[in-house]
Amino acid sequence: MKKFSNTGGVGLIHFAGLEPVVESLSRYIDVLEIEPQASWFKESLESDSFIIDQRITSFLRDCPQPKIFHGVGFPIGGTILPHATHFKTLQEHAHILQPLYISEHLSFNKYTDAAGTIHQANFLLPPVQNEQGITAAVRNIRYYKEQIDLPFAFETGTNYLHPQPGEIPDGEFVARIAEESDSYILLDLHNLLANEKNGRQKVRDFIKQLPLERVIEIHLAGGMYYKDYYLDAHSAISSTELFDLSREIIRMLPALQNIIFEMLPENLNRTISMTDIEKQLIEMHTLWDVRGSASKQTQLQRPISDCTNTITPQHWEYTLGSILNNHAEENELTKALVSDAGTRIIQDLVFEFRASAILGSLKMTCRLIKLSIGSKNFDALLREYCATHPSDLFIFASAERFAKYLSTLNLKIPHLKTLLEFELASSYTYIDGKTRTVNFNCDPFILIESLVNYKKPVLANRVEAIYAVDIQPDDVYQKSKPLMQYNTVLHT
Repeated sequence: MKKFSNTGGVGLIHFAGLEPVVESLSRYIDVLEIEPQASWFKESLESDSFIIDQRITSFLRDCPQPKIFHGVGFPIGGTILPHATHFKTLQEHAHILQPLYISEHLSFNKYTDAAGTIHQANFLLPPVQNEQGITAAVRNIRYYKEQIDLPFAFETGTNYLHPQPGEIPDGEFVARIAEESDSYILLDLHNLLANEKNGRQKVRDFIKQLPLERVIEIHLAGGMYYKDYYLDAHSAISSTELFDLSREIIRMLPALQNIIFEMLPENLNRTISMTDIEKQLIEMHTLWDVRGSASKQTQLQRPISDCTNTITPQHWEYTLGSILNNHAEENELTKALVSDAGTRIIQDLVFEFRASAILGSLKMTCRLIKLSIGSKNFDALLREYCATHPSDLFIFASAERFAKYLSTLNLKIPHLKTLLEFELASSYTYIDGKTRTVNFNCDPFILIESLVNYKKPVLANRVEAIYAVDIQPDDVYQKSKPLMQYNTVLHT
């Protein structure tokens, strides 16, 4: 394993929108974990090249805490390797922020069909847990480590599916990948607790199968129940149950470097207050203080399971992914997965993720449509779109695809075309820093104010456009209120 030095401690995953938390609670934050791809933009809808958000990167560079990278979007559990431009941008980002190490998810989010076309699943899905699944993950990790000169760890994921017949147990699967790829482990205890609650391996049994000296990081979070499933929703602070379990396990970890709290920025001041976060971080410091206090230098005694599962990773990925994208073929694996209640949970989560991406990046446009055609019809429109159109990993690309779809519909909603143009132009300007002008044939301030107040606009169309709205970057971008304050910045 590649060695590294780290001051170590308690930290927080940063998302755009959590800057007030980082600044207000800095005294409790020893390290910042950064999801680099969350601040990237695609250069164009069909491009494999990326642009780094310099605003967010500048804020993070100026933070005094050491940084670590936690990749999202290009996991290492599948059969499809990231494009070379991903590593080029990742290396550029790492050069700026100097992370101590990098981690990725033991999951997959893409699959290939029979024609060789790559599809996005838009969700971190569990890999097949058999010998071929181990081989694929080990290959990916070795390739990843060749591309980026940083110590590497992979995260233990959430799996809402029931265990498959003849598969390798969860803990053994992780242990073998870590050992055969000679990599570190990011132990997400909230993921493991969710897995246990949803019928998979018990956390303590999982831990018994791990090479504990490879665990360098812990993730903690809070979740919620949905249709009798416990979700890794990052929607709350950690429960007493998770803290107690974490304290027991953290004592056993001789090489632990960081304990990180995960939350989503949209939950700040909704389900999680600043006081809640402060309490969470204080409690995490008590966990940090007992790290490794009960660790033992013992030889791992782990029997190798008799794995009889022979599903190929390609078949597993295609079948699960195509079910989620509504073009599954009839076969035995499809039948088994469709009958699994966990698959239906994932389907719901995928729709919510895709819908949230559209609603967040085209906030005013979606609100105008909803107010014009009604909530029920708007929901049906979103579901029809998601069922018939490909998804995209990046939020703004999802917005562009949805905008193209809207242009094919005969909605006949006043001001819709101009408002959509305005929101897209605002995002383009945020990305490339170029000034753009959008012409309105109504008062744009009245239009936006109505939508902000969830009221259907009542405005007379003018024969010619008489309001020219300049969309400018940086300080002008911040000052052009009330219009710009309602336009969502990407990746929040």
